[in-house]
Amino acid sequence: LSSSSCSLGSGAGDGGSQKAASPSGCWNIIPPATYDPRIFGATPVLSIKGYKGAEGEYNFDKNGDGLHGYNVVKNVKGSIEFAKHIEFPS
Repeated sequence: LSSSSCSLGSGAGDGGSQKAASPSGCWNIIPPATYDPRIFGATPVLSIKGYKGAEGEYNFDKNGDGLHGYNVVKNVKGSIEFAKHIEFPS
């Protein structure tokens, strides 16, 4: 907690790294140099293999690309029908 007003948002802070304290001062969040998203329960995306999604099976490669094709559908009198599958080159 700083006794000074927040430097962002005209003293009100930005609602993220700075939040105005009551009755005065500023809460400053100082993040670590790096984050590991796994502390929040995130799954490393590159480890996802064979996930059956709405557009097909997801298998993430070293570039972070998970879906390597796309299904084209059409609406026929209110019913969604498969038209074709387009495979993207690797």
